[in-house]
Amino acid sequence: MVPRVSYTPTVDFIKAISHHTLSFGFMGVSQMLDGGHFAVTTLPFAASFTQGPDPQHVTNGTGAGFASFLVGAGGSVAGANGPGTGFNQFPAMNKKYLGWYLQDDWKMGPKLTLNLGVRYEIQTAPTERVNAQEYFDFKALNPISSDAGFPVYGAITYNNDNNRSLYNTQHLNFAPRVGAAYQVSSKLVGRAGFGIFYVPNYYNQGPNLGFSQPTPWVNSLDGITVDHPLSDAFPNGQVPVTGNSLGQLTGVGFSVNPVTDPHRPSAYVEQWMGGVQYSPTNNDMIDITSTRRNTFNLHPPEIVFLLLFIFSGGAAFLGGYSMAVHGRSWFHMFALAIAVTLTIYATLEIEFPRRGLIRLKGTDKTLIELRNSMN
Repeated sequence: MVPRVSYTPTVDFIKAISHHTLSFGFMGVSQMLDGGHFAVTTLPFAASFTQGPDPQHVTNGTGAGFASFLVGAGGSVAGANGPGTGFNQFPAMNKKYLGWYLQDDWKMGPKLTLNLGVRYEIQTAPTERVNAQEYFDFKALNPISSDAGFPVYGAITYNNDNNRSLYNTQHLNFAPRVGAAYQVSSKLVGRAGFGIFYVPNYYNQGPNLGFSQPTPWVNSLDGITVDHPLSDAFPNGQVPVTGNSLGQLTGVGFSVNPVTDPHRPSAYVEQWMGGVQYSPTNNDMIDITSTRRNTFNLHPPEIVFLLLFIFSGGAAFLGGYSMAVHGRSWFHMFALAIAVTLTIYATLEIEFPRRGLIRLKGTDKTLIELRNSMN
């Protein structure tokens, strides 16, 4: 377990004025992570290095991982971490959640009550005690460009005393909340509500390549010839821990994982609720409630919308051309209306799934299985 400390100050006020009950206050959360995990040394051995008899035209069923181990031929194995070792610096991260709210419970009459409110939130980006973290600037011109002879875009950028945040903190996170309750009869009440909720924007500490430094085991350059067997896995020793001294040249020539984009919009969820409560007796109540949630800032590729509008435009062209040549046709007019309607409907369905006919059960199942496999 990694040492974590959380502080949560809260202030709440309630004021009743005539038919209004005002609630307002503040909640803050300061989360600190002080520690980490030691680097893992992984030395997998794939069967591919002992397959044969011709390594370029192997026979199925030949080769074995244990045989590759005996000859010291390591390599990547599906489902395992890449071969190598490394050093991890334990981070000291801090992240804050700040929220202010105002709500009015307005009793408009003996049967109707409205709940009107708004919440303003700020989720600060993670900071590190000694700025030992970095983000990836996709638009920066990498200094390696001068040696490469052509522009290479994308570079690691370290935090400093003037820029301590891992990404740009969002300051426009307003979350309205609206609800209503209506007493239909002495035993029946209907309720409905709508609200926006911002989800946590980042978990744990940011990447700190240079402070934490992996050393890969490059066993072979062509996948056939063993250049560095297990007995000489790291001929140059571990990749040195350079901190931020190399600047944007850090990690050049190696894979960079994970990557954090400094432009990180806040994801949020829209939630609708509607239901009824019925009390047949003084001791029993039947509650029927339906809730729908939609997550935003997760959008389908633009090519999907392009194809949908091309289909709609093509249908309009064919319909207009046919009516110009053969005269007005109710069939073509009806077909054009159906095509345009289906295009608009499909666009909205793809942008906001689970609202209508388009379902994502298969995709949800795959994502759930992936999440469970990571636990």
